Formats: sequence, C-alpha cells, structure tokens
Amino acid sequence: MNISVKDQVQRSNINLLLFNSIGLGVIILYLINPSLLGHLGNSKLILVLLIPAFLLTLWNIQNSIRRFINPTLHPIFHSLSKYGNPLKIADTIDNELKNIPIISKNILSQNWLIVRRFFTTDFIFFNEIIWVYKRTTNHSINYIPNGSSFDVIVNMRFGKQYTINSDEFGVSKIIEHITQRVPWIIVGYSEDINKLYRKSREELIRYVNKRHELTLLKLHKDSE
Repeated sequence: MNISVKDQVQRSNINLLLFNSIGLGVIILYLINPSLLGHLGNSKLILVLLIPAFLLTLWNIQNSIRRFINPTLHPIFHSLSKYGNPLKIADTIDNELKNIPIISKNILSQNWLIVRRFFTTDFIFFNEIIWVYKRTTNHSINYIPNGSSFDVIVNMRFGKQYTINSDEFGVSKIIEHITQRVPWIIVGYSEDINKLYRKSREELIRYVNKRHELTLLKLHKDSE
C-alpha cells in the first residue's frame, strides 16, 4: 500500500471542501426559503448565527482551493516544518511509507506514527516523543457498564499532546512499536510524571535525554 504525504493533504482537503460546500448549500437554501428552518424558532436569531457560519464556510472553501493549487500551504506541511524543511521531511516520510503496517486508521513506519483524521493527518516523529501511555475509559449507561474505549496518549518535547484512538489490541501494538524504536522514552502514566510534563517539561526532557545517552552507550558496548 503506497500512501504519501501529498495523498493525505489531498484527502483532508477534499473532506474540508465537501463538508463546507454542503454547509454553504444549507445556508443558501435557508436564505432563499427561511421557512425550511422555521421550526427551530426565532428566524432573526437563526439569521444572526448563520452570517458567521456563511463567512466561515466561504473562508474554508477558499483555503481548500488555495491548498489544492499549492499543497505546501496546508497545515500538514506547516506541522512538518517543526522537524526541518517540510518538503524534504515529506520525501523522507514517503520513502518510509512502503509496505508498512496499518493499525486501524493509524500507520506505523520506521520513524513515524501517522494518524489519519477527517480534516487532517498527524505526523508524529518518534525521536520527539518523551512520554507515552495507554488510557482506558470505562463507559456506562445509568450506572450499567457499557464497554470501554482505549487511547494512546503521546507527549512530545515541544509540549504537544496527541490522542490516538484504537481498539485495545491496536493501542498495545502502537505503544510496542514506538518503544521498540525509541526505548528510552517514559512509558506508563503516573501523576508525578504528569505534573513534571505540565510544569517542568525541561526537567523531564533532560531525564529522557540521559536515558537516551545510556541506551546508546550500552548498545555501543554490546557491539564491541
């Protein structure tokens, strides 16, 4: 399966364009015939609410068209600029995205976790991760257990936190793959680590850097 960064840009652009085109169509129908939404109540209030919605849909459609013409204007390329020249980073990712495992809507390559969302795609560079853990949320209806949902919470050096939803097996596989690639990161949740990440992230980064150095030193010694 061959998936490229530009494919993801185009996919998210199409979704944004379709979603906003439908929204624009609904707004125009109401402006032509206000009775269509008359059951919702005060027509003047609805009109006041629709004006910013109308402007927002036009702005999003304009952005989609601009990004079709020049894909590098897309937020995906902007997010890649954290790691260097976004075009070169995109080429590197494209080279890795060949014969790679796909877990649900999530893609794992040698150095990247790629999470496809409706309006965008997150490209998470393993070497920038400092802390990862599994989050389980138990659900209930009227105090009756109604299953659980599972997420991988990925915390980055620059303060960004990603939430990646999957089934329990998928969450375990994602964490396993990440820790195989960057075994020096912190794995598992604790309130102490959470406080450090929120208030003293630089201290946590120094700790992870030290673990990285010790891991490389051990690998070097083992290879001698």
